[in-house]
Amino acid sequence: MNTIVINRDGFDWKDLKLILSKLEQQNLVLIFPESKINLTDELLEFKDGAAAMAYRANVPIYPIYVYPKRQALHVQHIMIGKPIHLHKEFDKLDQNTVKVMTKKLYDYVHLMKEKLEKELA
Repeated sequence: MNTIVINRDGFDWKDLKLILSKLEQQNLVLIFPESKINLTDELLEFKDGAAAMAYRANVPIYPIYVYPKRQALHVQHIMIGKPIHLHKEFDKLDQNTVKVMTKKLYDYVHLMKEKLEKELA
């Protein structure tokens, strides 16, 4: 397994270029859009990086929701959503569009969360 460790305290173009290169080569890249591993049951705010990189690399996002998250090493349920093709829905990449893309991704994962929790209730 290859790992790309991102510096959360600052921005490094080298890291971004490496991730984009992997995506453009059709490699799978797992990104936590909350910018960290979240062990609570609530979704945290999504950062814009996942949406921006997927759009720029022209690859779909496969949203994943893990429940319950409090047991990081003992996952009980994983829901994988349908792929989201941002590059088919948006015709440009700018700051406002990235915010809309990130909101779309967040809303989709939130619906997955609600559906899974309802099924398990």
